[in-house]
Amino acid sequence: MIAPTPGTPAYKAGILPEDMIIKIDGKSTEDMSHSEAVSLMRGKAGKKLSLQL
Repeated sequence: MIAPTPGTPAYKAGILPEDMIIKIDGKSTEDMSHSEAVSLMRGKAGKKLSLQL
């Protein structure tokens, strides 16, 4: 199971271990690899992004 690390922005935003991320900044995650999704979510420090669960 993948879960946000305590203290990270995802953890602070309330993302839970079984949440399914459907879109990242409006881009569907349906055919996206795990590494591509992680890369999109990491981005630059301080940059906001939109997640659809």
